[in-house]
Amino acid sequence: MGIRQLAIYAIASSFCVSGALADDVPPIEAYGQLPTISIMALSPSGTRVAFRQRDDENDMIVVLDLKTGRSLAGVSIGDLKPRLLTFLDEDTVFARAEQTTGDINFREDFELSRPYLLDIPSNEAKLIFRHSDDVFDNQTGLGRIVGQSADGKVIFMPAFVTHAATTQPRYGLFHVSTDGKTERQISKGTDDTKDWFVDADGQPLIEVEFNDQLDTLRVFTYVDGERILAHGEESKLPNFFPDAVTEDRKDMIFNLYRVENYSALYHLPIEGGELRGPFMAGEGVSIGGVFVDANRVLLGVSYEGFQPSYKFADEELDARVTSIQQMLRGTAARLVDWTPDFSTLLFQVSGGWSSGGYLIAEKDARPRLIAQTRPDIPSEAVAPTSILQYEARDGLLIPALLTAKKDLLDAGNMPLIVLPHGGPASYDRFDFDWMAQFFAAQGFAVLQPQFRGSEGFGRDFEKAGDGEWGAKMSTDLDDGVDVLIEEKLVDPERVCIIGASYGGYAALAAGAFSNFPYKCIVSISGVSDLYRMLAEEKWADGDSSWVLQYWKNRTGSDKTKLVELKAISPIEFADSFKAPVLLIHGEDDTVVRFNQSSTMHKALKEAGKKVTLIELDGEDHHLSSSETRLAALEAMAKFINKNL
Repeated sequence: MGIRQLAIYAIASSFCVSGALADDVPPIEAYGQLPTISIMALSPSGTRVAFRQRDDENDMIVVLDLKTGRSLAGVSIGDLKPRLLTFLDEDTVFARAEQTTGDINFREDFELSRPYLLDIPSNEAKLIFRHSDDVFDNQTGLGRIVGQSADGKVIFMPAFVTHAATTQPRYGLFHVSTDGKTERQISKGTDDTKDWFVDADGQPLIEVEFNDQLDTLRVFTYVDGERILAHGEESKLPNFFPDAVTEDRKDMIFNLYRVENYSALYHLPIEGGELRGPFMAGEGVSIGGVFVDANRVLLGVSYEGFQPSYKFADEELDARVTSIQQMLRGTAARLVDWTPDFSTLLFQVSGGWSSGGYLIAEKDARPRLIAQTRPDIPSEAVAPTSILQYEARDGLLIPALLTAKKDLLDAGNMPLIVLPHGGPASYDRFDFDWMAQFFAAQGFAVLQPQFRGSEGFGRDFEKAGDGEWGAKMSTDLDDGVDVLIEEKLVDPERVCIIGASYGGYAALAAGAFSNFPYKCIVSISGVSDLYRMLAEEKWADGDSSWVLQYWKNRTGSDKTKLVELKAISPIEFADSFKAPVLLIHGEDDTVVRFNQSSTMHKALKEAGKKVTLIELDGEDHHLSSSETRLAALEAMAKFINKNL
């Protein structure tokens, strides 16, 4: 092979070893279908679960008794898509659902959020804030719970509210009874309020402000009812938000980068003092998430990486989670819920030997499977995924995932799909990836490179992507292909690139800038015109928007250098495309607007290139319906088979 090195790490399993696939490949519908069961939650007693259940005709929130297997409740909330479920007590489930919509008061379509209380005995879902005239009816992000009373009968929720002194809505704090009868505003907040914590009595404890115009971030604490400035700094990005509090509520806890390449926890006294830390620092990994209880008290952390790993303050819980993950090694076993006393844990398992499922782990008992999320794809039909690492042309080590049928990969010379992730500040996980698994089932190898700019591999690696759109972030993909070719694992004449969101941009950038001869290009909800993207962001949120500043940092541009964006926008290089292009985009996409694909389609057409545009009616950015996901898979399969 060349000077670049390739290291592949096999993932062993104690439950099942995935090797050759089943003789009968599951139908395309099995991959296009959204998981039958998702977003599962566990009741406080551990004897009930709530989950989203979908089939061809219904999309329901279901509550099940684990002891009897009997359905206790099942409701539909119309066209809204459930995004979060959590038990407030044995008989009440909180649900947050969303829907793409428009409003005369908003410049663009947005994701409308609705919070509900599902009363299990009556099987009735009640909309929260239906009696609160001052709560903005149409807002996104509505449905966050920041605290719960000790008796479980009251939750504390922030919401945007009208205010007579200003046209700017304020992020107020509300007391909401779990019977749905009482909704009372506790604090109105300010024009800059972005987050709340409450104390044991449900009174404000911490309030976080961020001002886009002045680039100021301030954290206030409440001591004996007095609002005190605990931290203030100038910041163009809101990067100093508390993630949790200590059990005694004397310290705020932050997940921060301070000295090292990887983030860790730091404590800041609520009544004033110096930042202390680091705590719970991982070895060569950043903290990816913070586990909290119903009142945002710290329980533990999860670490970034291909496979989930955890650290909990409770040593017994920490040992149990580690032991269960060892039993389930060879797959990604994620802790998704638990009873308040931790006697029962709920895990979601995916990848490796599993197409997806949920397991209950009761104390002193072996985990047991309670639901499969893709029952039409058995474990023997799941293609193995390996973790690998290769050198980019400048020597930077690039992590990646490679999914393929073992016998075909051993034989070598496979057709290849390059599948860059979105974000770009994101990363792929060792999960069941429906798109990667579909193409692997068709006989392709699927490479998912974690190009520079990806999260999950340290701050330096992520920052290495700043200003490298269409440049090193793209050549990192080509370098991975070259290494697989050098190893004779894939056929250089049969390579396609497919991506969604930023991955869609990366696919288009391959057509515009890459020297590698990709045979076909698929962009799903991808960006083609960076100048237009930033201009629309500026129009929507203003020149001082932190979101606009974020994208300027990522693309390496500022207000005086917007011309540079055209130099890395595929739409400006339609004449350079040699491979045929398939564009797929949801008409209701609020993240990357449909015009990014429609204008790219027009540019390629005018340049005389082979291009097809598929508009998915009623679809958002995430291919959130089975119907449109299946349509996308069918279109891609037809397109790729024609061009490889």
